[in-house]
Amino acid sequence: MTEIRHCQILFISRSEAAHIGEISTALAGHGILTVSDIEDPAQRGVMIRFVADNNRIRLRINADAAKAAGLSISSKLLRPAELVTSTD
Repeated sequence: MTEIRHCQILFISRSEAAHIGEISTALAGHGILTVSDIEDPAQRGVMIRFVADNNRIRLRINADAAKAAGLSISSKLLRPAELVTSTD
């Protein structure tokens, strides 16, 4: 797990859903943007989720998780996205 601390963006695939808690713990405090396509990632600390909707990719962004990691999300990226929280 230590090798993932050296990236800036980490995509967490569905195959790693069972390990997402472990991954989130390993990334805590490292300022790494986490992106995924798994169900309910906001509750697991993932910052951006890709959602397929009518043959389009939509974004769901957990700005609180990004802020907790010391990151800020551009307003240009936030505008078309659906904002979610860790309790959604």
